[in-house]
Amino acid sequence: MHPYELQISEEMNGIAGKDIYNNISDIYSLDSDKIEALIKLLLEYACWATNHLLITISRNFLTAIDSKLLLNYVYDLASVCIDFNDEWESRRFMELSKIISDEMLNWAITQAKCSNNAEVIEAIRDYENEFYN
Repeated sequence: MHPYELQISEEMNGIAGKDIYNNISDIYSLDSDKIEALIKLLLEYACWATNHLLITISRNFLTAIDSKLLLNYVYDLASVCIDFNDEWESRRFMELSKIISDEMLNWAITQAKCSNNAEVIEAIRDYENEFYN
């Protein structure tokens, strides 16, 4: 197992108190605090990480979670842990959102529009062109 994969698996399993890394479907049996902590961890890795493997692993886990469950948590969590004034965090969150659902991408674009960072505005244009065309 790659050291980054080991890192994220240990963090996920530590939060869940069991082997959630190899059994993501067990997320539905966890209490809401653990679900929230897992989704937050995965969001941070998907949007903060600079290593492609961490981004990919976390995105794969987030897409494996039922979108209805994910969307129950993701908006509040993203509001707290994603810096929509940062180009890379905004862009990665929009990339993730595009994979998850149109609703999430539309929300991400709306959040990023509050930015005064020209690079974020440019990223919004990229995703608006894809979303609305």
